[in-house]
Amino acid sequence: QNKNHTLVRMMMYLCEIKRFDEVKLVFPVRGHSFMPNDRDFGIVRRKLGREERYYDLAEVEALILGSSKIAGKFSVIKMNFDDFIDFTAWWPEFYKKTSLSDDSYGRDV
Repeated sequence: QNKNHTLVRMMMYLCEIKRFDEVKLVFPVRGHSFMPNDRDFGIVRRKLGREERYYDLAEVEALILGSSKIAGKFSVIKMNFDDFIDFTAWWPEFYKKTSLSDDSYGRDV
């Protein structure tokens, strides 16, 4: 639930700053979302599942890169802590934690 609040507020902000005119949020039906990346994740998961242990990130990176029979199909981008934005800490500056619904607004609820 908290992730949904953060996601919706981030999308609202992107519309408010005119980055997008509209954002359409679609929740796929579980088990019915067969996207091309699902197959890719399955290929990588099978390769990682054959290994008993991973000793460092370099080993995991090598397994991912070598998991496909097609050379160069997968790439790995190394991320640092500073590459991520904490939207959970960001949104309270712009939005209230709780807000009244259209029906409740102005009724001293």
